[in-house]
Amino acid sequence: MKRISFTFDAQYSQEMMRRFLLAINQRLDELFTTSTKSSGESIASSTVRSTVDQTIHNFAIGRGTYFELFGVGADAGLTGIAGGVDGRLIILRNVGTNTIRLFHNSNSSIVGNRIKTSTEDTIVMSITNGLILVYDGVGQVWIPTGNLL
Repeated sequence: MKRISFTFDAQYSQEMMRRFLLAINQRLDELFTTSTKSSGESIASSTVRSTVDQTIHNFAIGRGTYFELFGVGADAGLTGIAGGVDGRLIILRNVGTNTIRLFHNSNSSIVGNRIKTSTEDTIVMSITNGLILVYDGVGQVWIPTGNLL
């Protein structure tokens, strides 16, 4: 099994970390429970992979938790992510050949899809690295809560 390490920003409480770990464990249980898979269905079929070769507004990720993004263009970036529901946790990993930028509170995406960073700066996801984001239903924003190393 592949090992993933992560760090949390200091502003997040132990309760937030506990909820995050619970969500990860629940999702892993779903992925590895063979009784929910139809015959011949691969566990890897749950992974969503998308090419990001330009700046995308209101990025439609669909259902799921873990998303691999192929950052292939110099302008690869996201100004917002659709599909936010209070408490939803997603993991984005850059598996491409270029970095991917996540823009802070960009007006290019509609309210409800925007990303709010703690530093109010653009976040750059390096190649093979990623981010953990949680959706804040009250603030209607995606909040990066940890980094994948």
